[in-house]
Amino acid sequence: LERVSMLNDLEVQAWALPELGATEQAEVQAGIQGPGNLAVIAAGTGLGMAALLRGDGPVRSLASEGGHAGFAPDDDTEIELLRFLRRRFGRVSAERVLSGAGLFRIYEFFREREGEADPAWFTAALAQGDPAATVANAALDGRSALAERAVLLFLGALGAEAGNWALRTMATGGVWLSGGVARKLLVGPEGTSEAWRQRAREVLLTGFRNKSRLSPLLDAMPLHMIATDDAPLMGAARFALTEAVR
Repeated sequence: LERVSMLNDLEVQAWALPELGATEQAEVQAGIQGPGNLAVIAAGTGLGMAALLRGDGPVRSLASEGGHAGFAPDDDTEIELLRFLRRRFGRVSAERVLSGAGLFRIYEFFREREGEADPAWFTAALAQGDPAATVANAALDGRSALAERAVLLFLGALGAEAGNWALRTMATGGVWLSGGVARKLLVGPEGTSEAWRQRAREVLLTGFRNKSRLSPLLDAMPLHMIATDDAPLMGAARFALTEAVR
């Protein structure tokens, strides 16, 4: 090899965004497709963000560590959550909330706030697997009101952070959600009710659009969910081809 490039994991997903076909993404908000920048935000084991910058010159990617910026609560409940997490961590980054571990922390916040104990089946499920998956499954199955509240707060906060990233990058070309946690909560496994998917979408979009005077700008931005695990490979290929012809 004459040349090797190293890219941030979300940066390489950003390169894939123009290549995604109809079956590789799911529409959350149609918006108005513009010629401007593209942005991606991924909630999974952590919280990642990147963008593809399009202007008069060559396309450039923007890697970031935006997930480690501070968590910005949007309402009184989220302010309470911030205080709860500050007692544990001191400074609270967005990733402390918007990640798999963050989802379980939100559940713990509601559990402490309401003074409720975990039911036996929930405790048994926690002992068997991933805490975030336990919370997500309990919400999607309708078995736990606390889990459902945790998931809905997570989705609203994720929408708000996606909107923040869209504003910071002026992503008039579209915003994409990625990451296993985000996909599971919005789409769910086979058999998830359409009513839940619609409610989850509405909560996320409320957070995304709630930008006061700039809400109309967010209303017009397309918002999609990446629905393929091949996006990093597609992005790496696009980057390599782009660099090869420069």
